Amino acid sequence: MLRIANKLEDITEAPKISTPKEDNFLNNNNTFEFTMKTDCKDYLIVKKKRSWSNAKENCESRKMQLLSIETEEEQNCIYNLKKKYTAAVNDSEAIFWISGRLVPKNRWIWSSTGANLSYTNWSKGMPDRWLNLNEECIYFPLNNRTTKMYSITEMQWNDAVCAQIFYYLCESPD
Repeated sequence: MLRIANKLEDITEAPKISTPKEDNFLNNNNTFEFTMKTDCKDYLIVKKKRSWSNAKENCESRKMQLLSIETEEEQNCIYNLKKKYTAAVNDSEAIFWISGRLVPKNRWIWSSTGANLSYTNWSKGMPDRWLNLNEECIYFPLNNRTTKMYSITEMQWNDAVCAQIFYYLCESPD
């Protein structure tokens, strides 16, 4: 069930329209947000670009955590969320932070739980720490993304410099 949130505490039903427009989802801060309950967890999509650490802090301020995708089942839930999101708004360029983070000894962990990544969905050749940059945080694009330098398949993960700004997904804690 798709729900719209002006504030996390003030959830109302989605309007009954066939093709919702993005500004139906704007909150008081002019930020696009909506929540969705799935069989996995409750998710909040925040379409306000932030650095990885600011996204993590914002999720925590809502009593949520930056998204961790720990199983293929959860990856499938996120894929279904993606389909609902793209049906609600026309945003084929969206890129989202998730809680994966590189820590010392070249280990990737979920920052929200501290657990090592046991399930992964890396795009081909990733993580690559391109040009020895500090690409220590994980993101994924909603759709296939190709530039002069790389190509990433929809919903597959890539590493990036944590100071870059992307949208992000929060999830309810376990």
